[in-house]
Amino acid sequence: MAVNDQQLTDYYETLNLERAESLSGIQEKIQEMKVGWGQRATRAGSNGDEARLRMVVIEEALRVFANEDSREQYDLELSRSRRNGESAVLIGPDWSQRAWDYYFVHDLGAARVAASKAKQENPNESMPYVISAWINLGFDEHESAKRDADEAFVLEDGTGDSVDVHEVRGVTFHLLGNFDSAINSFKRALTAAGNQEKIAICGRMGYTYLLSKRDEEAFDNAIFALSNEFQLPLGPAAQLVEQAVTAVIRFADGKGTISDELASYKKYMTLISESGIQPEWKTKILESLQLLVDKVSRIAENKKRIQELRKIKKPEGARPDKPWKGVGVSLVSLLLSFVTPYFLVIFVISAGYSTFRFISSSNWNSAKSEFDSARNEIDGLSEHNERLQNERLDAKKKIAPLTLV
Repeated sequence: MAVNDQQLTDYYETLNLERAESLSGIQEKIQEMKVGWGQRATRAGSNGDEARLRMVVIEEALRVFANEDSREQYDLELSRSRRNGESAVLIGPDWSQRAWDYYFVHDLGAARVAASKAKQENPNESMPYVISAWINLGFDEHESAKRDADEAFVLEDGTGDSVDVHEVRGVTFHLLGNFDSAINSFKRALTAAGNQEKIAICGRMGYTYLLSKRDEEAFDNAIFALSNEFQLPLGPAAQLVEQAVTAVIRFADGKGTISDELASYKKYMTLISESGIQPEWKTKILESLQLLVDKVSRIAENKKRIQELRKIKKPEGARPDKPWKGVGVSLVSLLLSFVTPYFLVIFVISAGYSTFRFISSSNWNSAKSEFDSARNEIDGLSEHNERLQNERLDAKKKIAPLTLV
């Protein structure tokens, strides 16, 4: 909390925090700054040093605002120091740092003002234009973002801003539909990026690969990024998992028969199993693909069952009537046979005919019931297959969104 034994750091001013903000609101903003600056802190050079110093301040602030008691104690000490005429220490960021702070907490209006002041203060440095480009992207002003990114590119002179410059140019190229230039810019950003930044950049590049139908490169990019030894940030890693799954779906889809499609899935699942992807993310990819394999297998089973059910034919003709009259004749003939044997012959003939008719009616009813049951099952299986096919199409179309922050 203290920078030296006498003075306190004013974290409200240093981190652009509102004094009236709730504790949860302050904690959320500081955590967002930590994520943003944390990625940059993995970088070498002066920009990495700047980010690491910023992270020290952020970690101290998190301890100060850990709970209501620690905040209240800090506020009392800060107020007491002011009453005693002491000046709180402002670990004051320059305007570029302020713009990043505002940008990381999604306060784009304030970020734009700070970025404008940074440009005025340092008109020949690339970083103010990089920040301005990101802010314009946040406002969906893509053309303006491209102009700022180009300005940063021209001003970048090896001062360590190349990652920022090429990354933001990649995003602007992507959003303006120039995918090849976007990929080239992302590749240039990767050459100087820190570990955490590389994952985010690979995520953006993978998205560009998929939209430009370069599925093999999207797959290889995801495998490369997810095979790093260090801990992967959750958001970009999850994005790369979805991209790998999307690429495999595209490989397998339309391979001919369902057997060919299943073989394609198994081929890439084997490649993934044998890759160096971190276990957590490897499991997520394989589980997602296994769900799709199960769907395709079930579709194949349903189709086979439908073919079998179609072999069941509808019984021909109308349903035979039950011979109730014949039964009556048989009964009367049986009674009269006790009077004269002649009626016994009539009884035998009518009873045989009635039995035959009963059996025919029963067989027809059974066949009709079997046919109706088959039709109902076919309808149910067809609906199930249609639902499974739609789920497959949705999975094929699904691409993780481009993350700007």
